[in-house]
Amino acid sequence: MIINVIVGVQEEHIAMLDPVIEALINTIIATVEKCGMEIKTINDEIMIVEKNAVAIEVADKVPELADIIIEYNHYLLKGDLNRKKELLKRIADALEPERKELNGINKSATDDFFFMVNNWNIRHNNCNPNDAKNYNSKFDSFSTAQKEECYDLVYEQGLALYVMKEQLGRTKKIDSLK
Repeated sequence: MIINVIVGVQEEHIAMLDPVIEALINTIIATVEKCGMEIKTINDEIMIVEKNAVAIEVADKVPELADIIIEYNHYLLKGDLNRKKELLKRIADALEPERKELNGINKSATDDFFFMVNNWNIRHNNCNPNDAKNYNSKFDSFSTAQKEECYDLVYEQGLALYVMKEQLGRTKKIDSLK
């Protein structure tokens, strides 16, 4: 509602309020994003929607990782590869003890996730050409933007594994009710 009022005022072109309105909008946007939400225009209406519904669902189901999952999804982390790497390592470490169960759910998705964390400079230094065992020349040659895209893919794959695990629980419950 507040955003709709501000947009309405801006449309009236009240010049003396522009800096105040801009500061207010920026504050609202930052607060909304801090809550894992974003402001979208849908059918000419301004709405606040979940930024990443899967991240919110996983954070809700895995409380010990909630802060990590929400932080990774935050707009302020864009471009911070070191922090993203730290968060991904913690997600990978949390998934590792569940690897056998995850293999039973979807071995390909599990293998892809652990390949990425072990070969894309998350768990091991894959960017050191002097370390023949761990060096990944392809990943090392990627630009910063490409590496960030890879890290975001690892994040999404990790979330997908948690969703698959949750679905297995629902499937078992449905089967028991049949």
